[in-house]
Amino acid sequence: MIELSEKLIFMGEEPKNDGKLRDNVGNFLNAYTALTPDGKVAFLVALDKSIKNKDAREKRMYIALLKAARDGKSVDEAIESMSKAEKEEG
Repeated sequence: MIELSEKLIFMGEEPKNDGKLRDNVGNFLNAYTALTPDGKVAFLVALDKSIKNKDAREKRMYIALLKAARDGKSVDEAIESMSKAEKEEG
């Protein structure tokens, strides 16, 4: 699973460690889309358990990444969604 504790720090439009972040997000999107419906359910259960004790910001980022995967978004769109989620209050 992607370690999102590597904060998404944007400088202008480009995130720091862009290559590694893009690779990780791309791998996640590819893996999620390859799952069967039963595999997706099992993955969601495992994800829920793994983010249970994360802080609110990190949970929002995982949820944004998952929504991007579900919606068939590109790597750049997923990263943008995660960045917006990171900045949200709550």
